[in-house]
This record gives sequence, C-alpha cells and structure tokens, in this order.
Amino acid sequence: MSGAVKWLQEDFNKILQWTHDNDLIINRNKTKFMLIRRPHTVLDTVPKIFAHDLNCIHDHSMDNCANCCTLEEVNTQVYLRITIQNNFLWNKHIEILLRRVQYLLFSIYHMRNVASKETKKLVYISMIESILRYGLELWGSACTTELEKVKNLQVRALKNVMGYKSRSQFILNAFQDLNVLDIFGLYKRKILVNNFNNADLRVKVIHKHDTRQQVDGYYYIPKSHNKYGDSTSKVIVPKLFNLTPKDFLEMTKNAFKRKIKKWLLENIT
Repeated sequence: MSGAVKWLQEDFNKILQWTHDNDLIINRNKTKFMLIRRPHTVLDTVPKIFAHDLNCIHDHSMDNCANCCTLEEVNTQVYLRITIQNNFLWNKHIEILLRRVQYLLFSIYHMRNVASKETKKLVYISMIESILRYGLELWGSACTTELEKVKNLQVRALKNVMGYKSRSQFILNAFQDLNVLDIFGLYKRKILVNNFNNADLRVKVIHKHDTRQQVDGYYYIPKSHNKYGDSTSKVIVPKLFNLTPKDFLEMTKNAFKRKIKKWLLENIT
C-alpha cells in the first residue's frame, strides 16, 4: 500500500508541475482520488495524497511539504454520468439508473390508450433503451440480481407498449414481437459487436494432440479467481463468442449484427 501511495503521489506531483509550467491550474477542491479494492478489504490507515500549492512547486519542495491540503478520498464518483465505485460492483449506478427509468415509465403509461404500438415502441427505444445502452459495456457485468431489476422495468414499459391490462398477461414473446432485447441481450450484443474484429481477445485454441473434449476452433478463456476477474473483457469476450453459433463468425460484421440480435431474441429466458 505504501508503495502504491508513493507512486501515485509522484505522478500527481508531475501533473501539478506540468499544469503549472503550462499556465494551467488544477482545482484542488474538486480533485478526488479513489482507492480500488475488494469489497471486504479493511484498511488500517487512510492514505493521504497531497495537493501542493504553487510555492511548493516553485521551490521544488513537494517531497518535504506537509502543510498543503490533501485530496478527498471517495468511494463513489460520477464521471460522464457513470457512477464508479471503488469495488466495481455497479449497484449504485444501477440504483440511479432505475430511478431515471421509473420516471420515464409515466410517459409510456399515459400514452397507452392514445398512441399506436409503433409510436410507443419508438418512445421506448428513444427514451428508455437509449439510457440502458449508455455505458452498458461497463456496468453490464454487474451481478444478475441487479440486472434483473432493470429487466423488470423493461417488462413494465413493454407491457404498456403492447397494451396489456395486467402484468400477468405479459409473455416473453413480447420481446420478439417488438424486436427489442432485454438488458442481458443488449449487453451481450454490444460486447460481441464491439469486439468482432478484436484479434487480441479472440485467440483460438488449437491442440496438436487428442484431448477429452473437442475444443479446436473455440477461443481461449484465461483463468480467473474472483468476481472481478470474471467481469473483465479478457474473460467475457471469448466466453460469449464460444456460446455464439460458429457459422455467425464467418459473416461480415454487418451481417453478424443482424444475425446475433435475432439469435439473442430467440434465446430470451
């Protein structure tokens, strides 16, 4: 820990020096730092990162100054409307996302008897699905329990789009009828399409000898030892491609986008 804090302080000192030399000023009151760690890790001491003033920078005395203000440590931080947590659980971001979507549900609810199904679907895609797609590559790896909450709101919205009187009338075919994906399908499609040409994450497994399982043609999945490792792109990307029909991978990217959506719609559970 002490070594990491020392390196971070040295890097921040260089940033302060560079901004000063280029006539720029960092707002020290708005600058925060976040310590990424496991959810149950307890720290004995709180690390301190100093934001040195201009006098320290001029005198090159940043290593020996203890009177400058310290940066505030935060557990969550909003950046470009993505709520980042120091444990990468994403439940805070999904909590905020749910409140935004719940507010928009009223728009579709009040349109249920006055607008056509096509119009209500257009409102759903432009107002709700667009919010769900934003930053989905990051928070889409959250635990299934959190993502189910998002799907439940999708069900409520699509119930009004289809004109159902009660939730019990809602069936899985509504996703297929409206040609829209649930949150799990949206995440998988985005990951697959964005990494379709990513040769670094699509490394084929080729054995020159017989094995218990036929794995030739599949993509190598590195081992992971915790939830964070399971949510990294180097694990998720090859795992999703291994579940994809192999004939899809021989298509062009545009054809793959169309086919994978249809396949995901057919496999909604």
